[in-house]
Amino acid sequence: MTKHLMIIDDDQIFRLLTVIMSKNLAVSSLELHEFEDGELGINGVEKLSNTKEKVIILLDINMPVLDGWGFLDQLKENKYFNIENIELYIVSSSIDESDILKANSYEIVKKFIHKPIDQNTIRTIVNGTA
Repeated sequence: MTKHLMIIDDDQIFRLLTVIMSKNLAVSSLELHEFEDGELGINGVEKLSNTKEKVIILLDINMPVLDGWGFLDQLKENKYFNIENIELYIVSSSIDESDILKANSYEIVKKFIHKPIDQNTIRTIVNGTA
């Protein structure tokens, strides 16, 4: 089964490093998608509407155009685009406790992960053991 890893972050270096680490996992069924803001990310998720494939989202909070909170709200309003197997991780440099609490108030958020992210974390997320 194909897995889609969606990296939604305005930090180009973070996206590049995450892509490199993901490719190093050598998971042949992993498709990578990169978006530099939440609006582009929503459009990308919408293209996977009704998929039975696994969709994993790594979402930053602070981005231009549409931030992570706006992304989460739109995702919820659209009933997760009828994606049955979706997991979302907040990946942020924020250490603000209110951001962590707010993230945990969204039922779709599986975990709040502090940047930087490492190869082992990517592996556990992709393998579904996070």
